[in-house]
Amino acid sequence: MANKNKTNGFSENPFMRGYDNRIFEGDETLGFRFPEGRLITSKGFVPLEEIVKGVRTGYPTYLNIGDSSTSGWDSNRTFKGNQDPNAPFFNYKTYSTLLEEQLYANVINAGVPGYTSYQGRKYLELLLKKLSKSRVKVDYVTIYLGNNDCTYNQHEDRVRLDAKMPSESARGERVTFEDYKKNIRGMIETCRD
Repeated sequence: MANKNKTNGFSENPFMRGYDNRIFEGDETLGFRFPEGRLITSKGFVPLEEIVKGVRTGYPTYLNIGDSSTSGWDSNRTFKGNQDPNAPFFNYKTYSTLLEEQLYANVINAGVPGYTSYQGRKYLELLLKKLSKSRVKVDYVTIYLGNNDCTYNQHEDRVRLDAKMPSESARGERVTFEDYKKNIRGMIETCRD
């Protein structure tokens, strides 16, 4: 059973307070996501269904899953009083954009700022199921997660999102080191399946 008292977005992060309600929406499974489950592309925020329509057959497909390092996030553009909710995005080329420009490939940027390996594991499974239903074969997956796992949040993501028991080794980080290793291994296994 999901934890009904969970917070959305970055509401526990003093650097991001106020941005989460403009950039993200709550999500029962992941805690938060981009509105309507959109993904970042070189053309802006786009629904997955539209990205799927643009997948070219005969070309390999890359799925890049991660946090702000994957999505692209310019923290210099997050300051009190900034009225543009998209200010942190689209300020530089992400590695997804660079792959798109340099390879004959389909590239899907599934980065979401603030995601931990716990959220990334759940998100990867959801995306692969949706892509499979749309008959999109993912050939390569890049995983860049961990930056947010050690941030202090009072409650682990496993407690906050899924009402699981806290880890014995928890010290207030969002994901313990032991769970980080399990999450990454689980993501690799999911990709292999």
